[in-house]
Amino acid sequence: MASDFHPANRGVAAHWDGATTRAWADAHELIDRRFVALTRSLFAAAAPKSGERALDIGCGAGTTLLVLARAVAPGGRAVGLDISARQCAVADARIAAESVGGASTLVADLSIHDFGATRFDLAFSRFGVMFFADPVAAFAKLRAAMAPGGRLCFGVFRAADLNPWATRMGDAVRDLVAPPPPSSSPPGTGQFSWADPARVRTILGDAGWHDVSLDPLDVAIPIVGPEGIDEALDFALNFSPLARAMASAPLESKVPVVAAMRAWLDGVKRERGGALPAALWIVRARR
Repeated sequence: MASDFHPANRGVAAHWDGATTRAWADAHELIDRRFVALTRSLFAAAAPKSGERALDIGCGAGTTLLVLARAVAPGGRAVGLDISARQCAVADARIAAESVGGASTLVADLSIHDFGATRFDLAFSRFGVMFFADPVAAFAKLRAAMAPGGRLCFGVFRAADLNPWATRMGDAVRDLVAPPPPSSSPPGTGQFSWADPARVRTILGDAGWHDVSLDPLDVAIPIVGPEGIDEALDFALNFSPLARAMASAPLESKVPVVAAMRAWLDGVKRERGGALPAALWIVRARR
């Protein structure tokens, strides 16, 4: 397990190994089912090939890492890097359970990690780059670990108002819950911090990357899927800002929140077929 983190990222590491984010590791299936369409589009853009060495930045519980490992087989290697030891442990267990060769995890902070002589052909990330305290330093460090001609492909969200799948949940119960405690994420980071294409180009350009491109991806994310309202409610209470806001709330205050959220989810199912829009950038560059 890594112990060295950029000073601004120590709180981030503690957050992602903490109680309010435990579901990201232990209940990753809830996330995976919602991100199927966008994940497929990201991999189509990344185009991993047999025999390549690939790095999955912010691999989480291992879903994208497993896809990468299978895509670069035979002869390739996929390394999943994440700041969360808990999530990497879940990914390791899945690698072993599914007997996926050529896959491993690394608990590390990309912005300061020394990859030594290792060189990657492809660096990939599904939402794993949005919390770097110093993104220019992180991407410069990553570039140094790429083979000549190495490719970068990652997905980030566009503006908040284009992503009602993520923002409407909070609106549904805004009058019933206190604001969540301050985030441990460094200033200038967060779910929508990469929305400005000019900022994205500046970060990657300053880090030495070339041929930077941003392609919009618009998908519908299933908020209420075939599994029904109960699973959707579980997702809303564990994976949205509500998780932090309600973590220390007394039981009596949680009851009306759960009721209001259930009613909102029922409305999404009836009026929108259970899905809401999401807007992303697929960002690509070369070393």
